Amino acid sequence: MRSAMAMLVGLLACAVSLGAQVGDTVAYPTTVRYDADSTTVTYCVAQGWRSGFGLGIPGPLSIKTTAGPTTTVTSQTLASGALTPVVARDVLLIGTVSKVTDVFTAGWAAVITAKSDDDTVTVDPAVTWDAGYAYTYLHPVCGTTANDGWVDVSGAEKASLTIQYDQGDLDNLSWRFECKQNTPGSVPITVYPSEGDDCGIAGTLAGGFCDFATAGPTANLTWEEFGAWGSCRIGFKVKTTDTSDAGAALERVTGSIAVTRATGD
Repeated sequence: MRSAMAMLVGLLACAVSLGAQVGDTVAYPTTVRYDADSTTVTYCVAQGWRSGFGLGIPGPLSIKTTAGPTTTVTSQTLASGALTPVVARDVLLIGTVSKVTDVFTAGWAAVITAKSDDDTVTVDPAVTWDAGYAYTYLHPVCGTTANDGWVDVSGAEKASLTIQYDQGDLDNLSWRFECKQNTPGSVPITVYPSEGDDCGIAGTLAGGFCDFATAGPTANLTWEEFGAWGSCRIGFKVKTTDTSDAGAALERVTGSIAVTRATGD
């Protein structure tokens, strides 16, 4: 039986240098507090990731809150369209992103749950940005086909695939890790789970997926893949039902693929 190493990984960590003998590791977020609603297997990559400081795609103008903490974020200048490029499920980021500080705990990040217009969005969690800030954002690009959600791991010594189910009311969050070669005609191969895998502390093996029945601090798993693959991805779905997205029932699914490549002998 293969064993799974369950750990909570800081998904908004930046490039981490591990030394020449071990290699350099860069973590690529696939989803960040994503609201999982579909019963079809979905694959995502968070567009806009840049290693180091200055994370995300730059927004056109500054944004603010009024009398925060609040879940309403607006353009700092009335009717300026500062929020034109963003959509629901995008992640807003302000200020300088630390390599070690959780940006949500620090009040520097929020996920868009709804967009009213190009000047007003609703976010989770509530934030206090009353002073007005320039912002950047991450945009999850998701799909359900054989071509979606891939992260390049070619030449890697190791790829560490992580999923977290931190909040929500799903009957089960079902997920699997897949890899493939970067050659014509290559098909996705499920590298985890396989028959006999344990699915971590909170998971249950069912029908080729690991199921997390309950969100929380133990509903997470990291699988370290040492195979010589070209690309890997994380697939997830709602097993049957999503009763509500109100309050603590709003799903928060976070994933990442950390790629370690050698830097020398």
